[in-house]
Amino acid sequence: MTRQEPVPGALTTFALTLTAAEPTRLETVTWFAGTWESAAERATQSTDLQDNFLFLRKDGVAFFLSLDFPYSRITPAGISYPPQAELAPGAPHACHTLTVGACRLSGVRVGAFDRAEIEAASAYVEQRFPPRFERPLHLSACITNRMTDCREGRVFYSMHDNPTLALNPGCWRRTCS
Repeated sequence: MTRQEPVPGALTTFALTLTAAEPTRLETVTWFAGTWESAAERATQSTDLQDNFLFLRKDGVAFFLSLDFPYSRITPAGISYPPQAELAPGAPHACHTLTVGACRLSGVRVGAFDRAEIEAASAYVEQRFPPRFERPLHLSACITNRMTDCREGRVFYSMHDNPTLALNPGCWRRTCS
């Protein structure tokens, strides 16, 4: 299988800068507000926390829209996010950008999405957010606090060093005896 890239030249990022005439609280920014043509098939790729991509399909082509913000909602009313910003008069406010891309549909479905949509969205993410480290990456974590005792490859949770017990040695002796 060959990797399906977005259609050449079909990746565009839109930017918007607002300037308030008076002190204003900006609560919501909505891109592509309005209704979509009913003949276009819609699909939204989402997680429990946010919506990531809107796919619009028609005549063998899919357009994908993605908001460059860590939280967004995609509804028939548009793609929005809550900046919750206070705008001072005359001060510019740069909204988060919206990227629109396109790909030719492959006809191979993986769940609710076409394989070409998955590849095009993945290529966009890799281009927009390049890796900052070499792969493979190995991570480990350790929690050490006053109630954790690490010995011989095992973790023990004890009240031995608990500061509340240290303040009352009589209580500590009754607990540990």
